[in-house]
Amino acid sequence: MRLLFASLIIALFMVSSFSSCQKEVEGNLPVLIQSDSSFIDKIIALDTTLPAGADTTEKMFFSYDNVKRLSKSTQLYGTGFIASSVTDFLYAGNDTLPYKKISREVYTGLWDYTDTTYYTYSNGFIVKDSTITHDNTNSVIGAVVRQYSISGTTVSKGLRTYDFNGGNFVLQTSNNSLLTVTFTAGNLVSQTLVTGTNTFESVQAVYDTKPNPILKAFKTKYPEADTPDWQSWLVQKNNPSQIQYMEMGGPLETESYVYTYRGDGYPVKFIYSTTAGFQLSNKVLFFYKTI
Repeated sequence: MRLLFASLIIALFMVSSFSSCQKEVEGNLPVLIQSDSSFIDKIIALDTTLPAGADTTEKMFFSYDNVKRLSKSTQLYGTGFIASSVTDFLYAGNDTLPYKKISREVYTGLWDYTDTTYYTYSNGFIVKDSTITHDNTNSVIGAVVRQYSISGTTVSKGLRTYDFNGGNFVLQTSNNSLLTVTFTAGNLVSQTLVTGTNTFESVQAVYDTKPNPILKAFKTKYPEADTPDWQSWLVQKNNPSQIQYMEMGGPLETESYVYTYRGDGYPVKFIYSTTAGFQLSNKVLFFYKTI
């Protein structure tokens, strides 16, 4: 799977060149606080160290269907390597969890890709996803399959990647890992790699007690921290305030989020910092709408 937004992580680290919206957004904060809606309309990421006219690093927009399910997300990355990403979410009947999503990514001056992902759930968690990738000629390139088995705090994960050759999917890599994952009050609070390989060796997470608007939009919740779309601490019941993690072979890193909330507890912005190297964005703003 390519660099699919689907993550505030990308919102925080992709470079682009939108005209500044910082003064406009800050000036409108009282209106946002008075709003009674809890559905995200758009998210804007800023680098406040840049001058007006060059401080907006990404814009994300959200659309919903007539029963208030997320139907589309659109990310605009300006002049970065990825120009844009559009994801459609499809549902079966009255289900609240999507069974499929289709993501199209346009790369500046190069090519674009379409990823089609199918989901299988158990008790609200994804236990299997399979993604098939097409290029801009609609030719199949390959596929990725993730599969989980959950037993209490133990999560067994299988990850397989395939190339597409001669009309057949050919297995390229296969990896199995065992994780210990703890959820408390609807939030992933710890994760430890027991055996195998994984992006994270360990994760420790602290959350506020306020509702997370991102989870209200994105229902695809994984039983671990590493996912194809988001670092999953961003889509828990509450909002992350501090994350400490170690990637395999790496040092301990810390991410911090400091929020401003409106009257009903939903965040209108957060200030972001990380110890993990160069940081391109440090403020993220939430806009809401009534649907």
